[in-house]
Amino acid sequence: MEKNFEIIQKDGFHEITILGKLLQEGIADELLVALEKNLEKGELNYLLNLSELSYVNSSGIALFIRILTKIRTKGGELVVHNPNSIIQKLFTITKLDQVFQLVGSSQEATDFYKK
Repeated sequence: MEKNFEIIQKDGFHEITILGKLLQEGIADELLVALEKNLEKGELNYLLNLSELSYVNSSGIALFIRILTKIRTKGGELVVHNPNSIIQKLFTITKLDQVFQLVGSSQEATDFYKK
């Protein structure tokens, strides 16, 4: 299976970028294992970059919730940024925009951790 995510360490946080379409649960296992390893090391602050994500279904939404839950359970935070208009609408319709810290740009996301 092609890896369609990457986690990059930046200054004070990690950025998770999901690439292409998020349609199946296969990505979830690999991504969650990588996330758990970082969380166990005390790395608690994350950005979820959706700029490269073109489509998401219910499995993808479930993955977003699992990521957020794991991070917040450890005392961390997740900022979601750069969703396209369709994914932004999905967050609004499902009212997940009230659960997630959602911002429009990469700069707004990184500024969140510079406060």
